[in-house]
Amino acid sequence: MRGIEKSRKARRVRAAALIVLLGLSGCAGTGRVIEEQPTPRQPQPEAASPEREPGYQIATWPGFRRAACSLTFDDGTLDQYLLGFPELETRGIKATFFLIAGLRNRGVWLDSGTPRLLFSWQQARQLAAAGHEIGSHGHNHVDLTLAGTEVEQELSASLALLSGEIPSLSVPGGVSLSWSYWRHDENSRRLARVYYLAARGGGVTASGRINDSTPLDFYGIGALGLIPADEAVLWRRRAAEALTAGGWLVVTFHGLDDGNIPREALGWEPLPLPRFRAVLDYLLEEGDYWLAPFGEVVRYIRQREGAVLRSAGRRPGGLLLVLEDGLDDRIYDRSLTLAVQLPPGWEEAAVYQHGRPLTMWRDDDDRLCFQALPDGTLILVQKRKTLRSERSVH
Repeated sequence: MRGIEKSRKARRVRAAALIVLLGLSGCAGTGRVIEEQPTPRQPQPEAASPEREPGYQIATWPGFRRAACSLTFDDGTLDQYLLGFPELETRGIKATFFLIAGLRNRGVWLDSGTPRLLFSWQQARQLAAAGHEIGSHGHNHVDLTLAGTEVEQELSASLALLSGEIPSLSVPGGVSLSWSYWRHDENSRRLARVYYLAARGGGVTASGRINDSTPLDFYGIGALGLIPADEAVLWRRRAAEALTAGGWLVVTFHGLDDGNIPREALGWEPLPLPRFRAVLDYLLEEGDYWLAPFGEVVRYIRQREGAVLRSAGRRPGGLLLVLEDGLDDRIYDRSLTLAVQLPPGWEEAAVYQHGRPLTMWRDDDDRLCFQALPDGTLILVQKRKTLRSERSVH
């Protein structure tokens, strides 16, 4: 008993010696930071405590971007592959293509009497191999809110076909969904939660609302659909709103038209190709957006919200940290962006995880920024002697 009591006392002494992990001022972010002491204490002045633990922040968006934006395509018509894919690749943008899975082998979809050519499974695999997300737009593109609709069959059959045709979609729970006709109800959302990572509808119009940085319902994500009748001022206003709010803008396209593509290859309400290019260029050049596929943004948000960063002790000239989100690493495998305020006297540091150096940079406030996996493995922040002259801000 006496040995146990001594051990408990020693643990209390060690816990009391830890300093509260400080939030970084001026950094956007909602990740939680915890420490090993039960009762927070006010940090001592730097002069009195030169070896205090640094403060940490988890970025709301990767690279401390101001807002997130996802470009999505519904139906999987041939024009998207022939016109949209090359334009995205030229600019290094990765998007999400929601496919009507059950009609893919037929190669054509009769859309209210209008035949529309669909791109093939092989072409879908090419998109996936290039880093674009492939998701479900249902099995047969039916309204899941109508009475008598076999909702679960529509959702499960589409998922099974996608998982069989696209190797990267074989992990259960990792596929995104776009609601057919952008319609969903309580029952369809309930069933979608069983099969899908998240689901996107529509609803973001001139008077609609941009998605928050942490949506309340991941199975009713709103999107702004762009059609030829829309003026540029509409989507630019929504894009600016996302930046101001630090939110998530999801944009939806259907058809694309360069004036030469066969009519049967066009999707619904085809947007002229120059206007599509203008949207891409605006998002790249006019704002601080993190452009990423729909499912990747969902993963980052959930990992960020679940992540806990804690100190795992010190070693000579180094700090040991652990970042963990408690999620399934097979699905939630994205790195989170962190910023660390280094202790006084640390001019430069290197960061390692899994025995490998992590890419890092210093921001305008001289914080050390890097991206790490929230998988519970140790992160080493190692003090170095010389100050790196080059500074970069992401």
